[in-house]
Amino acid sequence: MRNILSYQPGTQFTGFEIIQWAKFQVAQKTSHMRQGAHILHRFGNVKPERLYTVSTSYPGTGCGEVSKKPLVQRVSM
Repeated sequence: MRNILSYQPGTQFTGFEIIQWAKFQVAQKTSHMRQGAHILHRFGNVKPERLYTVSTSYPGTGCGEVSKKPLVQRVSM
C-alpha cells in the first residue's frame, strides 16, 4: 500500500487507494491515524473509481495561515 502523504503534490490516486489507506491507518492506530480519520470523516464521498490528488498542507482562511490537514481533490477530466 502506498503512503499517500509521502508523494509529491499532484500525484494521482484512485479513490479506492485513499479509502483503503485511511481505513488501515485508523484500524492499526499508526502514526497517521489522525490524518486517516480526518479523510474518512471529511471526505466520505470519495468514489473508488475516480482519480484524486492529496495535499498535505494548503493555505487556510486567515492571513498567512497554513492548514496541515490532508485535502483530497478530484482530478478534473
